[in-house]
Amino acid sequence: MAYREGFGNILAEGSHIASQLIGRGAESCLVEVKGMETSSFYPGYGTSITRSLGFATAPIGGSLHRGGSIHVLAKDCPRFVKVLGKEMAERISGGGKVYAGQSGPKTYDGQGALLAIHNNWLAVQDALSCRSLGELDADGVNEDVYAQLVSTLTGVEIDGDGIMKVGDRIFNVEKAFNLREGIRRKDDTLPERFFTEITTPEGTSGLNRAKFEEQLDEYYKYHGWDRDGFPTEKKLAELNLSDVAEQLRGLRR
Repeated sequence: MAYREGFGNILAEGSHIASQLIGRGAESCLVEVKGMETSSFYPGYGTSITRSLGFATAPIGGSLHRGGSIHVLAKDCPRFVKVLGKEMAERISGGGKVYAGQSGPKTYDGQGALLAIHNNWLAVQDALSCRSLGELDADGVNEDVYAQLVSTLTGVEIDGDGIMKVGDRIFNVEKAFNLREGIRRKDDTLPERFFTEITTPEGTSGLNRAKFEEQLDEYYKYHGWDRDGFPTEKKLAELNLSDVAEQLRGLRR
């Protein structure tokens, strides 16, 4: 592969292009999203719905670095309670018995909303080059601490809500870029093989497609997007992204 010799010349293109070159149904073997291979993921028992949605919706393809790997109890995190409401935060956290985003494939309720918040939070961390420092819980380096650091460093006064709005703007611009390039709701999914539910001694392996689509709807809703995944005019106005709104108008026609 490194020297692009023989069959290695095909594999060097990556699995998505390689499958097209090989043909004969090779695409059915792929484990990728939007052309990028997924990493450290299997849709079986113990794998969260949040992570599944994260892989399916990540703007760059099957990456865990845009959201989904979250290890805090939503009910104990001020940010989740504020955005989701106390009742939903409790439901996502399973009454405190399991960790949000790590509760296994049977827990679908509220995972779309959870991922939308996590997207914005990770966008903030990336923008500040501080990915390894913080998690969205009361005991960690949360959004309020980040806001204090930014205000002290730059002299620009900003609070936790303002910091999260920055992340929201970033993620909406990423989404708009993909829409401009022709990526639509049909691309926010996982390989067909992941939607095969199999009962094992450890639990149910695989994803329920109907419930997955319901959580995708919820994910879009909490981001302020319509059912097709387009940011609404109201959402973009809220984020002061009128130029982006103008470009998307042409794509909706």
